[in-house]
Amino acid sequence: MNFDGSIINSQATTGFVIRNSDGHVLLVDANNIGENSINVAESVALWDGLAVAIDRGWGQIVIEGKIHCGRDCQARLWVLVTS
Repeated sequence: MNFDGSIINSQATTGFVIRNSDGHVLLVDANNIGENSINVAESVALWDGLAVAIDRGWGQIVIEGKIHCGRDCQARLWVLVTS
């Protein structure tokens, strides 16, 4: 699962894409979450993608994305989640 958030004119948008192990797209989603910070947008994108994957019973999830952790900091995230 890849996730991302963005801010344009103080409006936050979230999105994620989930692919199978062959790289074929299984699901894509994006949402406008109104006036929020980039931290909130990135976190909501991650949460939404994980919630969908878990709800559908997809047992192994590789997560790629980044979380903004301050003015000059970005934390890259790569995690394997298994159930």
